[in-house]
Amino acid sequence: MVDLTCRTPPYDQCLCEALESEGVTVDLWAAGCYSNTLYQSGVDVSRALDVMAHFSAGPWLTKRLKALEYVLNLIVLYVRVLLRPVPVIHFQWLPLLDVVGFELLLVKLAQQQGTRVVYTVHDLLPLDTNNETTEERRRFATVYRQVDALICHTKTSQERLVKEFEIDPSKIWRIPHGPLSLAQPTHFEDSESMTIRSEDVTGVSEDVPTVLLFGVLRPYKGYDFLLNTWSKLQNRIDDAQLVIVGSANDQIREEIESLVQEKEISESVSRTYRYISDAELHAVIDAADVLVYPYRNITQSGALFAGMEEGKAIIATDVGGLGETIRDGETGRLVGFGNHEQFADALVELLSDPEHRHRLGKAAREDLQTRLSWTEIAKQTRACYRALVGRDVI
Repeated sequence: MVDLTCRTPPYDQCLCEALESEGVTVDLWAAGCYSNTLYQSGVDVSRALDVMAHFSAGPWLTKRLKALEYVLNLIVLYVRVLLRPVPVIHFQWLPLLDVVGFELLLVKLAQQQGTRVVYTVHDLLPLDTNNETTEERRRFATVYRQVDALICHTKTSQERLVKEFEIDPSKIWRIPHGPLSLAQPTHFEDSESMTIRSEDVTGVSEDVPTVLLFGVLRPYKGYDFLLNTWSKLQNRIDDAQLVIVGSANDQIREEIESLVQEKEISESVSRTYRYISDAELHAVIDAADVLVYPYRNITQSGALFAGMEEGKAIIATDVGGLGETIRDGETGRLVGFGNHEQFADALVELLSDPEHRHRLGKAAREDLQTRLSWTEIAKQTRACYRALVGRDVI
């Protein structure tokens, strides 16, 4: 299993643990995690170099040094595979596809040694791209055709792979994205986590009605849609606060701050632009009344599953996997992206009715736990591996 930039460590951990419970021996190659949760788990984690997650030398240099660390780890992985072949390499991400096709060469080298390659299509294309006819699109299409099997999480992704990328349906496995519980504090973190309050992170009192957007802030997450909608609620909701928590580059931070000032909503919008620990995120989500996912496009969202697992009332846009997961009015509220009136009405509805919030949050959690399980996901993933290499190998 390979996620050498740690884009989705909670997903990696849950999948690896479930696969191992099904008798699959997994060696996870991962580097660049900002917390030690994955490394302290029971998953066997390998990497040659892992220093850049906690190193900063300015955005330009840091980005390039992280890319260099990734390439070095990838080369070491392939040397290991050449010396000691494995039946399957399962890539969760090939992050350099955004800019160059280097990884495709290494995929071919592994296949020439008899290794089967599986790739999980978390996103069909980079979510912030606006042009689907670029060289970038060609690189992704080439990889989709080259690997031996593709795993995607939604019906929409499966259909697009066939229609837009002309992928043979027989090589596509639609396997759900499993629930992601926020990592529980370790023994060494217990005393620290007990002292963390949401107010310490956001500056917002836990007694105030709160709407939360959390996670790494990128344009596809629709923070502009959220802020424009929030500006229309000032006369409809008393004392409510919008909390935005997550790391952001300088450009995105400037965009958000500009919108906040333009709409004159700075007093009701709390912004925390940094990576926050698992314990801090626990506190912030626990204090929130409504979680929002105002995404303009998405394949599937691990953050959505984390919110559902926490039993919180959710408002999401009806796009990609969000629209396939949330049942409007039953397990959350769905709104059309760009429909400010619909979004505003949903916010007012939930913020003014605690019992309704509780019912939706409870239903979302129960729906997640009954419809999806990592055991079933692991069984389907193992079936994918066995279809490629034979039942006697895996």
